[in-house]
Amino acid sequence: GDVCDVPGANNTIPTSGPDADWQANIYFLYPTSPEFGPVANPSSEMWGCFQNSPTGALFAAGNLFSGFGGEDYAEFAQEAVVPSAALDAWLADRLGQPTGQSPGKVAQIAGFQFLSVTETAVTVNLGFRQDDLEAIVVLTFVWDDTTQNWLLAADESNLVFAVADLSSYTPWSAS
Repeated sequence: GDVCDVPGANNTIPTSGPDADWQANIYFLYPTSPEFGPVANPSSEMWGCFQNSPTGALFAAGNLFSGFGGEDYAEFAQEAVVPSAALDAWLADRLGQPTGQSPGKVAQIAGFQFLSVTETAVTVNLGFRQDDLEAIVVLTFVWDDTTQNWLLAADESNLVFAVADLSSYTPWSAS
């Protein structure tokens, strides 16, 4: 009834950018796939369901930034992130900051690098590019047995963009 059911659980780490249908949230492009997610979540209108696989966690990472870029980012975060002091601090930092997107001023997903994969957690560096600037965020997703879905562990992630060279990353983007 109220848990995710996305078939195909596995521990295969993608070595090339997985096929995706890239959708637009204003100017930000995020990946979707009927196989990896997001698919309809019976217990959340904001956070979709993702396959229990490293690739499912990668799709969750891209979708996380789509939700964080919206006006309802606080409500979105409550559904997509494990409750923690780190989440509370991140939300407090964002309070009052503009959430709009301007053409040509929105970094796009450019690649990824898996750091750690277990049955219950995936840590991935997600690379972004805007013009000549490249940066990463470090995201750890944990498998939530209650909802049968990936949730971000903010206390194990770094949501602050760090300048990086993406030349050693697996390319993955909408273009």
